[in-house]
Amino acid sequence: AGSKIYYVAMTPSGTYKLFAFGGVTTSAVTDINPGNSDDPMSLVASGSRLYFSAQNPSGRSVYYYQPSTGVVQLATSSGTSQDNVYNLAKIGSKIYFPGNDSNFNNKLFSVDPDGSNLTQVTDVNPNGSDSIYYAIGNGGYVYLNARDTDGDEATYQYEPIGISLTKI
Repeated sequence: AGSKIYYVAMTPSGTYKLFAFGGVTTSAVTDINPGNSDDPMSLVASGSRLYFSAQNPSGRSVYYYQPSTGVVQLATSSGTSQDNVYNLAKIGSKIYFPGNDSNFNNKLFSVDPDGSNLTQVTDVNPNGSDSIYYAIGNGGYVYLNARDTDGDEATYQYEPIGISLTKI
């Protein structure tokens, strides 16, 4: 995402914001939650964009920053609340993350490189929340901890190319 270093730091008012250091000067990238902490987490570069989760007045969501334009945007899609997004994982050109669907059930989602298409990619528990605590990308797979329909917690491996989910 350009030649700058991006990081999270506390402001003099005690809130956490996303900053950029360009070699000489430091500047705040955005103020998503004015007067409160954005608490940006899980910074992931993909192409020319920087993706991250941040707190807004409605909850935690996925955002992307386009350094060439200086614009920060919410990654959006209908039917996805994106509430409670904490960590992001990059596999190929997509960003994966656990978030809530429109019924506030926790599921695994992906966002396309242009940030405009959020898609639910797995459904471990079709009857409710998957209770995914993390999503980690490694070796072309997304690993997640989720609860199945019996309420049992297990680790799963999601393979995006063949679109398969395997309990490991």
